[in-house]
Amino acid sequence: MGVSFNTRKLNRAINEAWERTAQAYALQCNLEIEDPQWDWTGETKRSSGEIVGSPRDAVDTEDLINSQQPVRLEVRGGEIIAVIEWDSDHAAVVHEGRADIDYPARPFTKTALQNLNITKRFAKNLRGEL
Repeated sequence: MGVSFNTRKLNRAINEAWERTAQAYALQCNLEIEDPQWDWTGETKRSSGEIVGSPRDAVDTEDLINSQQPVRLEVRGGEIIAVIEWDSDHAAVVHEGRADIDYPARPFTKTALQNLNITKRFAKNLRGEL
C-alpha cells in the first residue's frame, strides 16, 4: 500500500488562497479609509463643499482609494509576499499623519488587520481551493 501527494496541486491551491486573502485585505483597507472612525480636531470643508468633523472617514476626492494598485504576489527570499500599494501623492501622509501640521495619522492598513482575521480568511480560501 502506498500514498502519493501532488505537491504541485497543493502549492497552486496555497498560492490561489493567499492571493484571494491578499485581495480581501486590500478591500478591507479601502473599507477602513471609508469608515467614519478617524478622530480629527475641528471641522474641515471638503472639496465637495461638505463640512466634516470628528470622527470622520478619510475620503475627500476618492484619489487615495482609486490609487490602490492591483494586488501582486512576489517571491522574496523564498517567501511569497503580497504587495498592496497606493500611489496617491498623499497616501503616506494620510496613513502616517504629520505632527508639524497637526494632521493625525489614519493607519488604515493596521485597522484592516484588526478587523479582518487573515488566518481565518486564508483557511477558508484554502479549503475552497482544495
